[in-house]
Amino acid sequence: DQAITIAIAIGDALDKMHREGLPHRALQPSKVMLTPSGPKLLGIRSAEPKPAPDALSTPKSFVPAGDADLPYTPPECLDGKNPDTRSDLFAYGALVYEMITGHKAFEGKSRAVLIAAIATADPDPMSKIQTDTPPMLQHIVDRCLAKDPEDRWQTAHDMLVQLRYLAEGGHAPGTVPV
Repeated sequence: DQAITIAIAIGDALDKMHREGLPHRALQPSKVMLTPSGPKLLGIRSAEPKPAPDALSTPKSFVPAGDADLPYTPPECLDGKNPDTRSDLFAYGALVYEMITGHKAFEGKSRAVLIAAIATADPDPMSKIQTDTPPMLQHIVDRCLAKDPEDRWQTAHDMLVQLRYLAEGGHAPGTVPV
């Protein structure tokens, strides 16, 4: 329950940023600070809102700062494509996966193996590591970690609605929403 509460707070912060035209572009555990008043996002890479023709577009400037960023880097960014707010949702999925399981969603013994895992592999189901993971949470994280941005949640708000539903007990054991 505490992890879901934290995930909702981080998702809410992303939603607010995205509505202002601010992608985070560096989301990872070291960019989340837990405070008595709730989680705070640190290290936002864009200093000013960028006007965009639609809610999904952002400037092309995502480059992993270093190996610590790499496990949270979406496949499209590794492939040199234009990131958008859905790229933050991939990083968010990797962050929540790690928060729930204690393991990174994508790992490799070398940078090349890690990049290949991000681009082609699906992480183990969270319930394999943390057996009481609700199936709906698995569904939410799986959608965040989709390789193709079109298969991800299209906005942080869409994802947040599902997380809040889960937190309010809106799931039957063993079921996953369609």
